[in-house]
Amino acid sequence: MRLRALRYAVAFTGPALACWGLSAHGLATWALPIHGFLLIPLLELLLKPDHAVLSEEEEAAAFADPLYDALLIAFVPVQWATLVLFLFRIGDPELSGWEIGGRIATMGLMCGVYGI
Repeated sequence: MRLRALRYAVAFTGPALACWGLSAHGLATWALPIHGFLLIPLLELLLKPDHAVLSEEEEAAAFADPLYDALLIAFVPVQWATLVLFLFRIGDPELSGWEIGGRIATMGLMCGVYGI
């Protein structure tokens, strides 16, 4: 059951890409939007969906596992840290217009997907 819970840790790739995009220049500023709007949809087209449903016993064990709660709660400080990073890095005078757009799109995705 622990492995099933750990697969949800993959959701932290979004904040990792956001931190990279907010700290870098060039195409890297668009890393999270490219990941979210291009790579993930392509993977969903190419990979078979997993229609496995948890049994009632597995679902009860999942709700009792504190790892699920820990992963969910961990997103709160991650979201705040990303917002602070964005606010400090958006005023970089070396940024071009499309890099500013990439950072704004990245923070918009972070607030829309992870912040809510």
